[in-house]
Amino acid sequence: MFALIGEFGLAFRVFDGSLDRSVACYTSLISGYYRNGYVDCARKVFDVMMDRNDVCCSAMVSGYISNENYSEGIWLFCELRACGNVKFNKSILVSVLSACASCMGELFTSMNLSSELR
Repeated sequence: MFALIGEFGLAFRVFDGSLDRSVACYTSLISGYYRNGYVDCARKVFDVMMDRNDVCCSAMVSGYISNENYSEGIWLFCELRACGNVKFNKSILVSVLSACASCMGELFTSMNLSSELR
């Protein structure tokens, strides 16, 4: 809750003092970080998680995409999907498709610009 409103110092004190470091607690920190633009911090929390579920994986992928880090979101999605133990919901699939479209748009724009430079 504190992370979601940008109170990271307080969020960490509560998290560090908690005996219950469940997937939900980690996911809350991840969401708080990426909603405030700290995607790298969110990824560090994600990387140290011992147990992950569909919700925290979707949160991290969504964090990348919502912060316009499309390629990182797509790569993480593909990496997690290849493991086979994460089942993504339709909402995250739509987000990944949107990220793919954004990346393709950037690719076509750069291809058009490079052809004009010749």
